[in-house]
This record gives sequence, C-alpha cells and structure tokens, in this order.
Amino acid sequence: MKWAYRPLMSPETLEFLLLLSGWIVAFLLGRELQIGFRQWRLRTADQRTRRPD
Repeated sequence: MKWAYRPLMSPETLEFLLLLSGWIVAFLLGRELQIGFRQWRLRTADQRTRRPD
C-alpha cells in the first residue's frame, strides 16, 4: 500500500490566507500607529499651552 502525501490546502488557498492575514496585521498596526500619533499630538499640544513664553 502506497502512502501518498496530500497537502491540507491548495497553494491558492494558502496564498489567500497569507494575504488575508497580512492585511489584518497591517490594519491593526495602522490603527495602533494612528492612536499613538493622536495621543502624542495631544500631549505635545498640551505641553505647548502650559509652557510660559
């Protein structure tokens, strides 16, 4: 009896899943960067208004 190796997914399915996971990671990192940038801008604006000139 021959035991033939059969992949779990086709290459097209694997490629699609990798692409989808890449998009999800990029979306989440983009949100984190956007939130961090907004907090940094608010913090620096607050420091500018407190500084006596």
